[in-house]
Amino acid sequence: MRVRFAQEFGASLFDIESANELKDALKQASQRMGFDHFALSLEARTSDDVDTEMLLHDYPDEWAKVYTSFDLAGRDPVRRACDKAFGGFTWEAIGRLIPMTRGDRQMLAVGRECGIGDGFTIPRHLPGMARGTFTFAVAPDRRLPHRWLVAAEYLGTLALTSALHISGMAQPVALPRLSDRPARMPVVGRQRQNCGGNGYHSGH
Repeated sequence: MRVRFAQEFGASLFDIESANELKDALKQASQRMGFDHFALSLEARTSDDVDTEMLLHDYPDEWAKVYTSFDLAGRDPVRRACDKAFGGFTWEAIGRLIPMTRGDRQMLAVGRECGIGDGFTIPRHLPGMARGTFTFAVAPDRRLPHRWLVAAEYLGTLALTSALHISGMAQPVALPRLSDRPARMPVVGRQRQNCGGNGYHSGH
């Protein structure tokens, strides 16, 4: 059931054409998998993009206001842990990725007070183009649906890919032009050079 859902929902993401459509679809998917909330963040890493950031979430308003009002993004332990993770990680594992400060623990505690308990975050980085994270979260009185984490990582990655194209951050790649002329291959073989009457073979 989980594999089929992931395949079907993942395929549907490629038909989405707007941020609002993507947000609605992700909200339905997160609830279907047993999560309460989601957050998608995508930041451009190039200077010529019209849209340099995309943020989609359904976090409680209280937490969103606290996060933005106090500009917590730069101090967010989850974001810092993303720089040390190669794949998705649960928030209970953050202490194994980065040193946790008293401020970090306090920030997570404030999140719980505002309705965000544990989470599962998927970081992705495309050098020279964009950096993104996708998080599935649960309310403080609930546990993460661990049996869905593999599917969640797969869908979170596809959601970021969809957001990359919707936002216009994805830049077309200029492919090199190949000449129709046959390539000239270097001739490697026996070469002989006279030096004082004594010859040698290259490579010996």
